[in-house]
Parts: sequence; C-alpha cells; structure tokens
Amino acid sequence: MAAVSTFEARYRQGGQDTIDYLPGSAVGAGTVVDQGGLIGVVNVDIDPESDNFKSRTGQDALSISGIYELKKAGGDDAYAVGDKVSWDNTANVAVPDGDAAESFKFGVCVKAATAAATSVWVRLNHVKPS
Repeated sequence: MAAVSTFEARYRQGGQDTIDYLPGSAVGAGTVVDQGGLIGVVNVDIDPESDNFKSRTGQDALSISGIYELKKAGGDDAYAVGDKVSWDNTANVAVPDGDAAESFKFGVCVKAATAAATSVWVRLNHVKPS
C-alpha cells in the first residue's frame, strides 16, 4: 500500500466532486495534483500494485471541489477571505496568487489566515471574478 504523504491538503467541508485518477506510481491521500489545469486533491492512498480495489483502480480518487486546509509557509503571507490562492508545486505549499514560478491556481481563501499560521482554508477550483 502507498505510504501516506505528508500533509499538503486536508478536506474540511463542502461538496466533494470526485473523478477517477490513476497515476503511474503510488500517491498518498492529501497530495495536490495538476492534471492539465484541473486541480485536484487525492482523497485515498493510490497504489496500482495494491490488493485494495479502490486503491488499485483509482476509482473516485481525485476530489475536484470542496474546501481544503492547505499547508503554507508560516511567517510568510497572510490571507483574507476572498484572496486568490495558488499552489507552489515545487515547495508544496499555498502561496498568494502568482507568487511562485512553478505555481498553479488552487482557489479562493474562505477563512482568514495570519502570516504566522501554518495553513489556510481554500475553496478548490473556485475562481474569483477579476
């Protein structure tokens, strides 16, 4: 079975739409992934070599909606409700929209977070109008 990843994203509330997702190798629950601009969070450990059907097939394994608590670098950035939030795919942390070269849009902040906080709550795949 796949080793559970370190905390990147935790489901907290809201509707949770899921799609099948089967990567080429084991991926732990809570991992943030970008599938050509469709952002998702792996909600079960996936291991193509597992005896567990859901783990082996990736059935309903990728959440593409809902509210997630994302890891962020403590002491760096504060977020207000409504702020756009991106995911730094190199450092594996939430960043303000456009702050990192290797980032992609994740969603919108739904719960204010201070600069000292180590996480921020974000609505996945919600785009704030310009």
